Amino acid sequence: MGLTRRAFAGGTLAFSLAGCGQQSEGTEEIHYGRETCAKCGMVISDSHFAAEIRGGADRALAKFDDVGCAVNWLETKPWRAETTTDFWVMDGDTGTQWLKAKDAWFMPGAMSPMNYGFLAAKTQSGNVMDYASMQASALAKG
Repeated sequence: MGLTRRAFAGGTLAFSLAGCGQQSEGTEEIHYGRETCAKCGMVISDSHFAAEIRGGADRALAKFDDVGCAVNWLETKPWRAETTTDFWVMDGDTGTQWLKAKDAWFMPGAMSPMNYGFLAAKTQSGNVMDYASMQASALAKG
């Protein structure tokens, strides 16, 4: 009976440890008010401006408080142009839906956390710019 319990406990431990690996695909939940921006170190507190990037050989995820921080951080990575690099921005209207950054539209003039001034939108409506224009503006600000 002791052997059976040990085998069961060992199997349970192995099963538990299998779930402890790092996620390598998709977005992850941001713990607002507790996690910090990978670029500036500020606490990520407003879901409407959040961004995430996953890339590199280890497919690690970086989280940001402002899309401008994400753009400037990504520019420093040798894998920035790889097709496997994923970049998401939070839909500024809902603050709950991730959008692919290159498919999003960006409204300038927003009071964003690091003052890059962009709020992401799912649709092209009003005074918006595409990803390339927003990227150029964010990189110019540094």
